[in-house]
Amino acid sequence: EPPALWIPHRIAQSGIDPLWMGDDRMGALANSILYIEYKKPSVMKIFIPESDDLVQTAGVPMDLKFEVPLLKGAINPADGMAYMVGFQIWDSFASRLEGLCRLRVVKETDQLPVNAELFKEGLLLSFSEELDQKLALDPASYNVSSWEYQRTKNYGSAQYKAEGIPGADTRFVHSILLSKDKKSVFIAIDKMTRTMQLELQYALFGDW
Repeated sequence: EPPALWIPHRIAQSGIDPLWMGDDRMGALANSILYIEYKKPSVMKIFIPESDDLVQTAGVPMDLKFEVPLLKGAINPADGMAYMVGFQIWDSFASRLEGLCRLRVVKETDQLPVNAELFKEGLLLSFSEELDQKLALDPASYNVSSWEYQRTKNYGSAQYKAEGIPGADTRFVHSILLSKDKKSVFIAIDKMTRTMQLELQYALFGDW
């Protein structure tokens, strides 16, 4: 069975634990899955589809730095915060050999998408904060690419274009639609086809 989400090796080299963020006190992270990465200690926000039929979903890397080689996470029912613990069991970029850390909510909203939905015409992204209209409507604010993997007995896979040669296909963004509340944007993509990995990079809040 194909997975609901492929995670590129450069994003998570040693994904190790999914943490269900079911507590509303986690702010913008509530009702998502926090995917914990060991090798370069980090977390990735993964959307939980509203449908019970988990066919596909999307994930967003979070720009958070951890000193601890993360192995396990849990929600503390007393304060609703996420606590993570770990120690070095193999190679890691962590500056410490072991430790305990807490992921604390400092504000209710952030600049990460709160939802992502794929259509045959393109991709719909929703945010909790308003977007800059000029940046949001500029096709140059988006880079879209896609690639395939080869499932074999070997460890990992290179990236392959749709035609089977190594590399990634560039997807052309031909138009943008912005919602009235300026919190959702539809990125219309030319020639949308079925693919294993679709990556969208955007510059809506500054740097890519």
